[in-house]
Amino acid sequence: MNVRTPATFNLVEEQWIKVVMLDGSVQEFSLREIFSQAPLIARIAGEMPTQDFAVLRLLTAIVWRAYTRSAELPGDDTGFSDKRDWWAAELTNGALHEDAIKAYLNTVSDRFWLVHPTQPFYQVHDLETTKAETLPVSRIIADAESSYFSTRAGQSLEALSLAEAARWLLHVQAYDYSGIKPAAVGDPRTKNGKGFPIGTGSVGSGGGVVLHGSHLAETLLLNLPAKELANSINAIERGEYTDLPAWERPAGTAESRHDIAMIPEGPLDALTWQSRRVRLFVQEGKVSRVVVTNGDKLELQNNKTDPFFSRQFSKNLSKNGQSIYLPKKHYAERTFWRGVESLMYRHAALPEHSRSQTPNELPSNILNLIDQEDSSVSNTVNIELVGLEYGPQDSVITHVVHTEIPISLRLLTAHGNELAAVVVQNVARTLSAASAVGSFSGMLSLAAGGEYSHDTHATEQTLVKLESAFREWLVSLSTDPSPADAVTRWVSNARGIILHQANDLAAMAGPQALHGRLTMSNAPGKEPSLKFTSTGTARIWLLKELSKHLPNTATIENGAS
Repeated sequence: MNVRTPATFNLVEEQWIKVVMLDGSVQEFSLREIFSQAPLIARIAGEMPTQDFAVLRLLTAIVWRAYTRSAELPGDDTGFSDKRDWWAAELTNGALHEDAIKAYLNTVSDRFWLVHPTQPFYQVHDLETTKAETLPVSRIIADAESSYFSTRAGQSLEALSLAEAARWLLHVQAYDYSGIKPAAVGDPRTKNGKGFPIGTGSVGSGGGVVLHGSHLAETLLLNLPAKELANSINAIERGEYTDLPAWERPAGTAESRHDIAMIPEGPLDALTWQSRRVRLFVQEGKVSRVVVTNGDKLELQNNKTDPFFSRQFSKNLSKNGQSIYLPKKHYAERTFWRGVESLMYRHAALPEHSRSQTPNELPSNILNLIDQEDSSVSNTVNIELVGLEYGPQDSVITHVVHTEIPISLRLLTAHGNELAAVVVQNVARTLSAASAVGSFSGMLSLAAGGEYSHDTHATEQTLVKLESAFREWLVSLSTDPSPADAVTRWVSNARGIILHQANDLAAMAGPQALHGRLTMSNAPGKEPSLKFTSTGTARIWLLKELSKHLPNTATIENGAS
């Protein structure tokens, strides 16, 4: 094993971030290049969506800190502290404050060496385990370690280029699975050669919510909450600013920063939280071996520092008058529908019977838009929901959760509250109607001679067909229709899709279902009775359900005054 080489591969200067340009070409950029090229870049495009999110978080932290640092300098004329006006102006121009970012990168570039004798980026230079063991580089590649979705083989598992290793280094800090880790020399928390579980990487506990604009510069601005940034600048002016990214803190050691789980000191601390202690070993210009041990334990309860995460109320943990919120996760089932509902939820805009007593707290990048009163903000953006699902005790990665929702920015502003309520109500109506299709399919099975069972597959297939139509309907709301017109348009479309699906199911049920059959009904609390079920009776039942959930005369329900 080679001894660490001198400083090598500076992330500010070397090309390592994979992107797709607006013209469709794929390129790699350094940190210095990516900000100057941001208006020409469509997306970050690495090995998997969660890796792209980890890289975007790094870029967001750099922009955030560059802006706050600029405000610290004498003669600054950025206007960042002037409420939120600067944010709307920069979003309209679609340009970052590039001079501030360049100046900042110049001051911190020495902390961005991937290989360094004393302060390697996101690593501990002398990290070793009590058993002096290292692991193959596949340890930090999410889709190589897990048999659930591995697509790698052979030599690509044995060594990584420094560029790819940098991308996976960010990913392991953000998304590493929980479980027992090797004991690190110098970590007082270890016992009997083991580092006991402290949870997943800092991002793994929740589901990321990212606003994607028409290019990367716009994306970075959309995810830079103006109010939070203004709070940081106000703290600087009061001399109370302590929120710093990892590279402005002392170089890490095997020890944790805190003896107990801690809430980050602010957004920058959260975006660059070091959940693991890592060391990369380089041979012949490639990373071949790694050490990964426990890092800083993140407090999840009432942690509101991360700008990309929603929080949900925990009934079980809340007691004695104290409300406890935890990061809100995404789930592989119905990711799109659940995501739309939670993002569009406006407590005051909904009818009283539809309101949650303790609504979820939206991420600050979304709240930033809701705070905007400028109705001229009408760009259509894609809201990306991204995360991982883990297995038992979060000890293995099982699924990537990922979807995108096209939405007019106007829907996310105060101007769009009424239409947002329409969206939430239509999601609920649509889910209920799709569930009715599952019951309809079960009735057809009974009519054809089988047993009744709610057909969840039929429900999910219906939702798949409805999803593409719902996406188109969401985009159409950018024209600012009246709420009543918006409801009517969706109900008409949804009923047509559902009835077409019902016709297909009826045809597949065959002539026996059309004929029907008598069965004994044993409903709880009622006397047994004969019941006739056929394609016709099932269709009558379905039409009644559609009249309940998606009536032709559907209108928006008014919120309570």
